[in-house]
Amino acid sequence: FVDEMPPAHVDAASDTGYYGGGPGMQEQKSRFDAASFNATGGYGSPGWKRDEFVKSVNDAFGHHGGDLVLKRLAAILQSATRDTDTVVRWGGEEFLVVARNANRQDGALLAERIRSQVEVCSFDVGGGQTLKRTCSLGFTFFPFLSEHPSFMPWEVAVDLADHCLYAAKRGGRNAWVGLAAPLDTEPQSLGESPTLHIPDLLTKGVLELKTSLAAATALDWDLNG
Repeated sequence: FVDEMPPAHVDAASDTGYYGGGPGMQEQKSRFDAASFNATGGYGSPGWKRDEFVKSVNDAFGHHGGDLVLKRLAAILQSATRDTDTVVRWGGEEFLVVARNANRQDGALLAERIRSQVEVCSFDVGGGQTLKRTCSLGFTFFPFLSEHPSFMPWEVAVDLADHCLYAAKRGGRNAWVGLAAPLDTEPQSLGESPTLHIPDLLTKGVLELKTSLAAATALDWDLNG
């Protein structure tokens, strides 16, 4: 996911090659049903959100500056992802990245590649001015349980990535957080609503945490937020 795209200029990403938002969004979302994921044998490290990004640029430098930042971000995404990966506009202020046919270790690698490339970039906002920005990312995998591919709908996997994103954001920003399950995890151990019990499932070892944050960082999952 990516948030804080310019709310008054929601088509700003159209020139970047992403699928656009607006009335066609439901059609775009329909492309990501379970059959679409399973047909490729893939799973997402889907979900990364940009949280310190464009709105303040629009406010300070106008939509032209925001558009320049988005286009530079598009170049970063193209550099960080593969031709077989998919990046779509996921609502007015969001992007979804789906990395098909990837190893489970690739989720953290992709998240770090995006995070680090954004961190070192100087974003041109016009008039000879540049800005530095950072991003926070969340990711998980689909099918969430390799041995039980029908256990978790893709919508729940995206919601889990959303929780990860906000945990990274509250943990200090400029970071990534991911959740996975051990290979021998049985569906019943996760329960019917794993997104509601993340801290308990982590304590029990049913979920595994992957993060760029320091080991001592106490993540705030803010499940009531």
